[in-house]
Amino acid sequence: MPKIVKRHHPQQKDDFCLANHGSVILLKPITQAGIDWVEAKIGEDNGYQPFYPTVLLEPRYVDDVLQGIRKQGLKYCGPDPANKSSLSRN
Repeated sequence: MPKIVKRHHPQQKDDFCLANHGSVILLKPITQAGIDWVEAKIGEDNGYQPFYPTVLLEPRYVDDVLQGIRKQGLKYCGPDPANKSSLSRN
């Protein structure tokens, strides 16, 4: 299992980018720490993942996944899942 790297740099860039596509949310790792997290916590064989290491998520799982990302000290850009209206398509 890959080692997960915690990042605690005050000016750290985002490790993931979150994109809403209606019925699915794409979680794209954009740093090595993000890729390592996806490999350790989600994996390529976890459901239908045709764009791996970019992960397809159902909207109902986004909050839990992002909570795990934050617990690891990683950051993401994209819609705020606490604001459900930000997850709706514009």
